[in-house]
Amino acid sequence: NIPYMNGLPLKVTNLDVNSFYRKSDSKTAFAAHDQGHIYLNDAYFKNPMKFEKELQAEEKSGFHPKGCSTLESIISHEVGHLIFDDMAMRGSEDWDTISDLISVAVKSGELGKVSKYALHEAESGDYHEATAEIFSSIMHTPKELQQPIVKKVTEILKIGHKSNEAYLADVVESIKLNYNCPDSEKVGEGP
Repeated sequence: NIPYMNGLPLKVTNLDVNSFYRKSDSKTAFAAHDQGHIYLNDAYFKNPMKFEKELQAEEKSGFHPKGCSTLESIISHEVGHLIFDDMAMRGSEDWDTISDLISVAVKSGELGKVSKYALHEAESGDYHEATAEIFSSIMHTPKELQQPIVKKVTEILKIGHKSNEAYLADVVESIKLNYNCPDSEKVGEGP
């Protein structure tokens, strides 16, 4: 249960992200989010096994948090954007607290231990990717490997660790059914 998600309808849709982003962005965006919708980039999600190998390499390099090498972790990242964007837009005190924690974690180098991607973006003053990477870490990094900032944000959000794992697994199975996956990767009946 994620208290900040209460009442937020969430819809996950496949999309040719070229129609959502500028051409230069769409080549690297795994997914996008907008007002309760998560859009998955067909360029990556149509071949889940290949995509997860790419994510595993990125996780191993420290670019993404430990445990964040699955399709579920990409969805969690986008859910993190939805949660934190809403907090920022509402001027939430929790957002201010989390922003302060990120600022300290950037200066101490702790954020880079969560995700090099988060650190890179936060160093330029953009905390949106940092919060999304922290949320992915909350959901997918084993508790004993989580950095202190991840644990602090978990407490602020009042999230039970891995509480939505079953939902995310269902979403990924649906993705596999709805994409034109190679036959060797198909689960169930689908295109």
